[in-house]
Amino acid sequence: MGSTAIRSAVAFPGLVLSAVITSTENKAGRDAASFAMLDVPTGVVATTDVDAALALSDAVAYMASGDIRPEEAIAEIERCLRAGKHVVTPSLYSLYDPASAPTEWVDRLSAAAEEGGAGLLVSGVDPGWGNDALAVIA
Repeated sequence: MGSTAIRSAVAFPGLVLSAVITSTENKAGRDAASFAMLDVPTGVVATTDVDAALALSDAVAYMASGDIRPEEAIAEIERCLRAGKHVVTPSLYSLYDPASAPTEWVDRLSAAAEEGGAGLLVSGVDPGWGNDALAVIA
């Protein structure tokens, strides 16, 4: 999902790829083009420094899986919202319809968005769901 987000940010007029956050040390310092299989370097290198990346950004495309690590995903999205960054994500698909999502998640993310003056859009297919859960169901 991250590689698709990078390609989209680079290709879409009006969007600027300002930072890439990774939780993997061996990805830190690599140009975003290497993750997205782009021929031309982006000039944006992956970092593990979340605060530095957030300082460079107005919005976050959060592409980590929420399926297998929901508490971590909620906390990471909450951190972005509290920092005043708009978030778009396919993670945590129960939030597509907040009425069907766990009330605690909705309350936490709503409070974080209000505090930071930011918005949250959850749409798409949770990373990992199509590769893991859908295959089992099929």
